[in-house]
Amino acid sequence: MAHLPRGNTIEVVWESVSDGGWHTLGELAMRLRIGTTTIATALDFLVKYGFAESTDLDQENFRLSCLGPSPKVTARILHCVGFGQSKSCVSQRCMAFD
Repeated sequence: MAHLPRGNTIEVVWESVSDGGWHTLGELAMRLRIGTTTIATALDFLVKYGFAESTDLDQENFRLSCLGPSPKVTARILHCVGFGQSKSCVSQRCMAFD
């Protein structure tokens, strides 16, 4: 099993479902070689904050809810605007998306 820091796991799971199709927890665990508990935690985060959606109450199928920025890019934008950074901060750090 891969051992990734929490932020990296969320980004890896987000990237793995970024094709817009529906994916199951088991499929993601096998493909990413990450434990289902870790993937479920990342998917819970993605669903809770609107990055992904599930099809049913037991959340067996997932897909991206929109084609917006990744959680990593969103966090960078929120960091810059949330701390009242100057316009130079926004232009130098936040607009340099990877």
